Amino acid sequence: MNLEFRGEWSLLASALLAGSLAVVAWLFYYRELRRRRDRFKFWLPTLRALTVFLVVLMLPQAMLIHRWTIGEMAKVHVFVDLSQSMELRDDSLGVDRRLMIARRMGMLENDPFDDDLGRARQLLRSAGDVAGRLKADEPGTGFHDGVDSFKGAMEDVFAELKKIGPAVWPEGAERRLEFASEVVEPARALASRARGTDPRVTHRQLLTLLGVSGRWQGVLDQTWTAHVKEVAAGGSEALEAAGKAAGEQSRLRRVEKYLLEAEKGIAARLAGTHQVELVYLRGDGALPFWSGSPDSADRLPSRFELPGTNGITDLSAPIRERVGDAEGNGKTAIVLISDGQHNSGNSPIELARLFGQRGVPIHSVGIGSTERPADVAVLEIESQENVSREGRVRGEILLKDDMRAGIRFPLSIEHQGATLWSTNLETRMEGVRRIAFDFSVKEVAERMAAADRDVEFASQALKLTAVAGRISEDKDVANNKGDFRISVGNRKPRVLLLDGRPRWEFRYLRNLFERDDNWDVVTLLEGAGGAAGKWPRGEGVGKFPGTSEQLNQFDLVIFGDVSPGQFTAQDLTWLVEFVTVRGGGIIFVDGRRERLGSYSTTALGLLLPVKFRPGFPVFERLPMQFEVTAANDMLSPLNLTGDPARNAQVWGALRGPHWVAQVTAQPATETLANLVYGPNRLPAMVFHRVGSGKALYLGFDESWRWRFNVGDLYHQRFWNQVANSIMEPPFQVRGPYVAMDTGRLRYEPGNRAVIRVRPLQAALKRVPNPIVSLVLERDGKTIGTVPLVADAGGSGVYRGESPPLEAGDYETRVVIDGLAEGLIRARTGFSVGSKSRMETAQLHCNEPLLRDLARESGGTYIAEEDIDSLVSSLEPLSKGHLMEAQHPLWNSPWWFVPIVLVLGAEWFLRKRAGLV
Repeated sequence: MNLEFRGEWSLLASALLAGSLAVVAWLFYYRELRRRRDRFKFWLPTLRALTVFLVVLMLPQAMLIHRWTIGEMAKVHVFVDLSQSMELRDDSLGVDRRLMIARRMGMLENDPFDDDLGRARQLLRSAGDVAGRLKADEPGTGFHDGVDSFKGAMEDVFAELKKIGPAVWPEGAERRLEFASEVVEPARALASRARGTDPRVTHRQLLTLLGVSGRWQGVLDQTWTAHVKEVAAGGSEALEAAGKAAGEQSRLRRVEKYLLEAEKGIAARLAGTHQVELVYLRGDGALPFWSGSPDSADRLPSRFELPGTNGITDLSAPIRERVGDAEGNGKTAIVLISDGQHNSGNSPIELARLFGQRGVPIHSVGIGSTERPADVAVLEIESQENVSREGRVRGEILLKDDMRAGIRFPLSIEHQGATLWSTNLETRMEGVRRIAFDFSVKEVAERMAAADRDVEFASQALKLTAVAGRISEDKDVANNKGDFRISVGNRKPRVLLLDGRPRWEFRYLRNLFERDDNWDVVTLLEGAGGAAGKWPRGEGVGKFPGTSEQLNQFDLVIFGDVSPGQFTAQDLTWLVEFVTVRGGGIIFVDGRRERLGSYSTTALGLLLPVKFRPGFPVFERLPMQFEVTAANDMLSPLNLTGDPARNAQVWGALRGPHWVAQVTAQPATETLANLVYGPNRLPAMVFHRVGSGKALYLGFDESWRWRFNVGDLYHQRFWNQVANSIMEPPFQVRGPYVAMDTGRLRYEPGNRAVIRVRPLQAALKRVPNPIVSLVLERDGKTIGTVPLVADAGGSGVYRGESPPLEAGDYETRVVIDGLAEGLIRARTGFSVGSKSRMETAQLHCNEPLLRDLARESGGTYIAEEDIDSLVSSLEPLSKGHLMEAQHPLWNSPWWFVPIVLVLGAEWFLRKRAGLV
C-alpha cells in the first residue's frame, strides 16, 4: 500500500494554501467572539479553521494505491563496468554517432532526424531478437503466439516504412514493396499455417525468414547512417555544439544518464515489467547498488555512488559469482554495459557459452568509440624488486604502441628528474611491445646515503619512473608514465655459524653462505688452527662477540655441536637475550657427540624446543624417510618446489640421514618434519617461538646428502628459506633513535601496510617507556596516525597495521611521545596502486568481444545510442502483469466524515454558546 497524490496541486502547495486559509478563517471568527470570556472564543475558531484546512487539502487528491503482480516476473541483472577506461571521453567519435548519443541524452532542442525510419529499424531489430529466441518445444501455445507476434511486428515495420519520405529514403517506394514481398507476406503465410504444422518445421522456416529480415536490418541501418551523416553535414551550430558536448561526456556519465534518467531511464522502464538488479562491476568483484520491481521503480537513485577507478576489468568471474547457478528457462537475463576491455581473469566467452546452455542470455551494450585511437602508453614495468648496491637493475617495459609507424620518441627511466637509462624508439603500430632495460643504481644509492649520514639504510626504496616521450598525436598523455619501486640493499643479513668440529654439515653450510653474495657470514670452528680453547672475543673474523651489542649485530645464529666449555654463563645469557629480546633467530644442528643435550640445564635450555632423553641416545637405521607435516603449505620454509603434490614427492625421495637424535618435542612447539623408519617416527625438525625470536632444532646433520645428483637444487633452497624464516627481517631504515620497516615496496589498493618500529638505546635513555606511533603521509599530505603496540615479552619491537590504503605514494615517520620530532630523521615509504596498467592498454570499445558474448549466450549486441531497444528486447521475458487498485481518499467517506464531524461539533458548540 502506498499513499500517492494525483491532483494538479502538489501536497506542499496545497498544505501551504490550506494553512494560510485556515489562519485567515480563525482570525475572522475570533474577531467576532473576542469579547466573550469563556473557552468558546478559542474552540469555535479552531474548529472552523480545521474544516477549511481539510476542505482545501482535497486539492492534491490523496489516493491509497495497492499494487500486486499476477504471473511470473523475470529477473534482469544489469552489470555496469566501473573500470578506469569507463571514465574516458570519446571526443574522437564520428560525428554521426556523437549526434545519436546527443539525441539519446536529450541534448538536441529540435530533433532533425526522421522518427519513422528510426522506429522502423528499432522495431525490426527487437522483433528479430525476440523471434530468434523462440523454441519449437515451448509448452502450450507460446511458440505459435510468438510467430503471430513476429508477423504483427513485420506489419508494423511496413507501416512505418510507408511514412518515410523520399527526402530521407529516395528509393523507399520501391524498397518497401520488396520488404513486403520478402518479409511481410511470408510472415503472414507462416503465421496462418503455424498451428496446423509440426512446430519444428515452422521453426526452420522462421529461422530462414529471420535471415532475410536480418538482411533488411542491414539495409535500414545503412539508410539511417546515411541520413544521420547527411543531417550532420548540413548541420547548424546547435547540432555541432550538441555533438561536441556529447563527446565531452565520460563513458560512465553517459551510462548514468541512460540508466537513471528520470523519465527515459532504462532502469525504471525495465523495473516496470521485471525484477531488476543494478550491479557495479568493480575489478574482480560485483557490488549491487539497487534493486527494483514494478512497485519500487520510483525509488531509483539519480547518480552512481562510485567512480570508475578500477585498474582491471574482469567480465567473467564477478558476473558468474553474482548470477550463480541460475537456470534461465526464459526467466533470467543479463545486461552488460561496458567498453568490453576485459583484461583479467578467465575468458568471458566461456561464461557466455555456459549461460547460453542454461538459457540465460547476455545482452551486451557497447560504450565508446570502436576506432582504435592513436596512443602510446607505458603499461607495466617488469623488474626485480631487490638489488644490491653494486648490482644492476634489469627488466622490461611493456609499451603499448597504437601510433602510426615512423614517429621517433625517447623512452627513459628516471629518478627524481635524473635519467638513469634511455633509448630512442620509433612507433610501429604493433600493439604491445617489450623493451628491455639494464642500468646501475650505485650512484643514486650513494647520493641518497650521503644526503643523510645519520640514517643507515638496510635497503633504500627508490621510486623510479618510466617515461615515453610526448608525441603530438598521442590520445592520452597521462598514460605515458609508469612508476615502479626497487629496494637497493645496503646491508646483508649477518649469520654467526658455530660448530665444534669440521663435520660435512659445517663445511657445506660454510661454503653455501660464503659463496652467496646475499649473506655476510662469520664462522667459528672449535680448535681450528691449533689446540682447543675459547674463541677470542671481539669484532671481526675468527672472534666470538665480546658484548651483547656486538652479538645483536647478527640476524641469525647457527649453533652446532659445540662443547659447553666454549661459553661463559654471560655468553649464554647474551644468546638467550639475542633471541628473546632482540628478536634474532637461532638454528640448532645436533651432532653425534650429543653436546646440545648438555645445554638443557643451562640458560640456553630455554631456547631448545625439544627434551633430550637420558643418555642422549640416537636412532641408526637405513633407509629413513622424511615426513613433512606441512608439505601442502606453500608458505612453509620446507616448500622446495612450489607445487604441493611435487613437494611431498621430493621430500619422500630425499636421502635420509644415517642417524637422528631421539628427542621429544616440548609442549607448544611445532614439529615441521619427522624421520620415519617402519613404526618409528622421530622428530627431525622442531620449531617454536621464544619471546620475540624463533628457534629451530634439527636432530640430524646430514642435509648435505640432498645434493646427490642434483647439486644445490634442494640443499641451498632449504637453507636459504629456513634461515630467512627463522631470523628477524632486517629493518629498512635505522637512525640514531629508531629502526623502522613498512613491509613491501608496493601494496594493492585496499591492502594494509605491516609496520615494525624498534626504539633504539638513544631514544630509550630519554623516554624509558615510550608511546610509539607512525605518521602516514600520502602525496605530501598527512592522512593519519597509526598507534603501535609493543610486543609481549619485552622485545622492544612495536608493531601495527595501517587502515586500508588508497592509491598514492606514501612516506612514513615515527613519533615518540616526549621526544622532539626533529630528532627522528629516519623515514621510509611505499607505493599503493595496481602494478599493471593493462586497463589503459586499449582505449576503444572492444565491440567484437561484446558481440561474441551476446551471440554465444543467445543475447543481442546493442550500440549505446540504441540502448532503448533493450526494453522491447527484454519485454517478452516477463509474463506477469502489474495490477493496481486505486482508493481515492479525497472524495471518500474517510475524508468527508471527519469534515462533517468537525462541522457538527462546531454547530453543537455554537448552540451551547447561544449563537444559534
